[in-house]
Amino acid sequence: TTLQVPRSVASVMHVLTNFARYPEWLDDVRECVVYARTGTEYRVRMTTQVLMWSVVTHMIHEVGDDTMTWRLDPDYPSPIFRRNEGRWHARPSSCGQCVLEHSIVLDAALPIPEGMLQMVTREATRRATSWVGPAVESATRDADEVVPWFVKCFHCHDNFTNRTRNRTDTDARTSR
Repeated sequence: TTLQVPRSVASVMHVLTNFARYPEWLDDVRECVVYARTGTEYRVRMTTQVLMWSVVTHMIHEVGDDTMTWRLDPDYPSPIFRRNEGRWHARPSSCGQCVLEHSIVLDAALPIPEGMLQMVTREATRRATSWVGPAVESATRDADEVVPWFVKCFHCHDNFTNRTRNRTDTDARTSR
């Protein structure tokens, strides 16, 4: 899944790695704590609310300048998943925005029919990608790097400027 965020890659990666603020941005996350860090590896304990149960998941996140991967921490087996791994990759677009790619692979530890697991994977993707844009927006609201809503890219800006200039030139000629 790919989405476009009107901020820099650095701003987007800052939000993705700001684990302590996940409970603010994700309704079902009750707690998110880095319990160990070595270099670019973050071990994160996340408590989520699933219906009436609190589910604790331990993940290992590998963080780079433009990529973050995750997988289950084998020291803390998940009661729900045998495999929960994925990747965020951020890259600049030609429009001065960030193109963010998300992928996830889930394999259930519980006896779940394949169709239901696919449904869970789609829902996980929808939820994962729906919070990022608003979170980046709120975290960087006052930043100078905001791409104005009316200038999606330099090409659009040039077209807007040329149309305005041409209209002004035409108006000037017709008023003579």
